[in-house]
Amino acid sequence: MSDVRRQGRDAAVDDDGYEIAAEEAESIFASGPDAGAYPDVEEGGEDASEAFACFEGDQGDLPPAARYVCTELLRKYAISEATEGALYQAAVDNLSDVERCMNNLYLRVRVSKRYKVVYVVSVPDEELISGAQRMMVKRNVPLKRDETVLLIRLRVLQHKLEGEDPDNWFVERREMEEHLESACYQDDLDEERATQRISNAIKTLNTLGYIKLVNVDEQRYRIMPLLPATLDLERATALMGQLKADMAKKAGEGTPDGAADGEKEAYHDTLAEGERHYG
Repeated sequence: MSDVRRQGRDAAVDDDGYEIAAEEAESIFASGPDAGAYPDVEEGGEDASEAFACFEGDQGDLPPAARYVCTELLRKYAISEATEGALYQAAVDNLSDVERCMNNLYLRVRVSKRYKVVYVVSVPDEELISGAQRMMVKRNVPLKRDETVLLIRLRVLQHKLEGEDPDNWFVERREMEEHLESACYQDDLDEERATQRISNAIKTLNTLGYIKLVNVDEQRYRIMPLLPATLDLERATALMGQLKADMAKKAGEGTPDGAADGEKEAYHDTLAEGERHYG
């Protein structure tokens, strides 16, 4: 279990960022006349399911903020302070409740305090206690080869920019396109198809929150903290080695780099936790 523990809603802070986030959280997560006032349930006092009831017959024991966080984690697997400050703070404030809820669904909660990201990963089958059975609540969807290649390239670039302010982790679209052209589609004779696949790879990583378009005119993207939080550099380097070996093997077998099978190929079993997303 993470060493990040639930903090009080009125925890002392030394900057205005948290205060703003807390005020936003009050309006987002609270309801009723006593906005933001979630009662503490003491031994012998009011039952949790009654204290946190949100609808008639509600038997849940999680406060509204924790429920909202759990719903979002199930929907998109990760919450980043960079894009959702109030929601991230709510996740940290209610971490114990969130972990309990996610563990019930065979999901493990990860917290990157360095990059301020909370995300969930499925508990692997080999870690299940003997006799335990489960159905996957959310199935891991592997990235395609070109998406994985671009993800690793962005992780390496982010590492070089580590000393910079995260707000300045920029990458130009053309740089991403050139890397994929060279790494994946150099020998593809169908230029239009290759261009479309490259565009799709960039769009996918943008949708998943690894990058974010910040300047439409200049086609400039920001590398988001979600990427380094969920993919460590050592794992990225190892994965790139495997990708290169697989591509070399394909080349030796005479398989065109843009073949239909290659388009669908993915690396589900070797991807680091952050490279898997939920469908």
